[in-house]
Amino acid sequence: MSIAQDADEPVMSQQSDAVRALAAVLARSVGIELVSEANRQQHVSASILTATAIRHRVVGLIASANNADLLQPAAIDSLTKAYRTQKMRQMAQSASLIRILTACESAQIPVLLIKGQASSHVLYGDWGVRGVAADADVLIPPSAIRKAHHLMLDLGYDCRHDQGHMAPVFGYPGTYNRWLHYERRYSSPLHMGVDVHWRPVAGSALWTGFNHLWENRQSISLHGHSVATTGAEDTLRIAAGQGELDGWPTLRAAIDMLAASELVPPVRLRQMSNAEPLVGVARRHALEVLKHGNPAWEAGVSHKQIEAWKRQWQVRRWTDFPAQAALRSVLGKWLPARRLTPLEPAHNEMT
Repeated sequence: MSIAQDADEPVMSQQSDAVRALAAVLARSVGIELVSEANRQQHVSASILTATAIRHRVVGLIASANNADLLQPAAIDSLTKAYRTQKMRQMAQSASLIRILTACESAQIPVLLIKGQASSHVLYGDWGVRGVAADADVLIPPSAIRKAHHLMLDLGYDCRHDQGHMAPVFGYPGTYNRWLHYERRYSSPLHMGVDVHWRPVAGSALWTGFNHLWENRQSISLHGHSVATTGAEDTLRIAAGQGELDGWPTLRAAIDMLAASELVPPVRLRQMSNAEPLVGVARRHALEVLKHGNPAWEAGVSHKQIEAWKRQWQVRRWTDFPAQAALRSVLGKWLPARRLTPLEPAHNEMT
């Protein structure tokens, strides 16, 4: 073994211990006792603990946790400073988000805010505690895709792809995107990115339909603005679908799932876990991540694309009829495609 490898071993060991310490703090917030794990990790440096929290997107959750004192004081101070910095960035993101929601309201497009700051408010009672979002996620009716597309272009956004897939060479304009995928991604050099969904996750289960989600919506306040978001049960299903689709890449994905479970009455939660494989399997996986402090991606995979394909198939299988799930997965991988830009004729745009 080389000297460099010998030097890396203590750092890697501390990183692994840092994950376990953070998992112990988060677990207690949902009634799971792993205190001995946190107490055993006191040797982890504050810098490594903070870097690990940032990587797992739990800075705010740890800094605001009632039992953060399980960690060493230097680590708590470092996490608190990082949390303040994140809060400032989130204020700018909130302004962009409110701008989009106001534009949708003016255009008479019904819109639900999902994931991101909405989930932070619903799950933890604080719009910023889940950390800085990579992008915003909004859900609209499928019939409003074309209208929303032009609205986003007018707001200065650019659309380049759908879930990593371009518009197809053949097929009815827009039908490919509506049927095969569930979101379009928009970017801007001046504002945070936006994912415009017509279904929250892959598949076409009844609960993924906009009408169902709209009928069961709840209202929350985002900096004085009333915003519609998903109800408790649908928030749980979305957390489950997102975790399974991504492969539980962070501690935050796991704690989101378990926090969402707390919103649903125990009897109803048992019914959902038994009747809906997506919910039951996701809860088990989330618990395993917290108890072992070892998210799936840290274990490493031999071929990430194959693993992603398997995860997509699993989520579709749980939210589609088997034949639909198979067809969507195959077409989504192999259907010929080409780029769709805002400069192309209207008949090639989303309809």
